[in-house]
Amino acid sequence: MTDRRLHALRLSRQRRERLDTSLRRVLDGQRGEYAAQRTRTDACANAVAVEAAALQAHHARMEAMVCGSEAFSLEAFNMCRQYIETLAERHRACLAQLEQQQQALDACAQAIAQTQRKISANHVRQDLLGKRSTRIAQELDAGAQDAADDEALEAAVARLTRQRGIA
Repeated sequence: MTDRRLHALRLSRQRRERLDTSLRRVLDGQRGEYAAQRTRTDACANAVAVEAAALQAHHARMEAMVCGSEAFSLEAFNMCRQYIETLAERHRACLAQLEQQQQALDACAQAIAQTQRKISANHVRQDLLGKRSTRIAQELDAGAQDAADDEALEAAVARLTRQRGIA
């Protein structure tokens, strides 16, 4: 017959094992979400780079017009300036979106770290439960051995007193 404490510890350990399984499933899902968010963030960063390159190219064209290395036309200059304004606005929007994507990526990373901490804490608790179970089992075994030794001693003393009483 097992001790109630051992049974309770065994149940607690089983709960911890189920918790570990569910935490690992959550972690797998979070890693998948992190990978997807990383892809979105990288795509947004590429869009920012493309917009920055286009903006730089049009700034260079406008500078070439002003410096005289390219034919100057007031109409072309104004169109270039307006397009630069549009590109700058799109670039700012891409930067804002990149910032949001980066924040979402950081949130995913924090969620993963938190889940990993929960898994680690759960493992520590499982180890403590295992050690506690082992210690209780050893105490019970030692108690059973002591009881067996006491019974053997009492039987030996009873036999000895019977033998002396008979003699």
